[in-house]
Amino acid sequence: MYAPTGGVGRKEKIFFYLLYSIIILMTINLVTYSLIIFLRHSKKLKPQTEKLKEEVSVDSLVGASSQAFGNKILSKYFEEFKQSGVNHSIAFFDIDNFKSFNDTYNDTYGHNVGDEVR
Repeated sequence: MYAPTGGVGRKEKIFFYLLYSIIILMTINLVTYSLIIFLRHSKKLKPQTEKLKEEVSVDSLVGASSQAFGNKILSKYFEEFKQSGVNHSIAFFDIDNFKSFNDTYNDTYGHNVGDEVR
């Protein structure tokens, strides 16, 4: 900003210093107000964020964990294993012919009936 120098009188200097002080206070006030608004909105969004995390982590139809959730859990346990040396076990189950079973019900009776059968 422009600061008067030279032949400016005492009253003008006081005026400009007061003007600068007001501008600084207004800026601080605006930043504080923006921060308060942000914090209020973030508190409102937290329950929605948790709900979305849950919806992404679990298949609502069968209640099984998603692949992304599984990868996250595996990474967590792998880090825990590296740090503590405690052994963990992993078991994967494959249901034979599930695809043909699923396709038969969905194609024959429709997706709604196939979803009910699962």
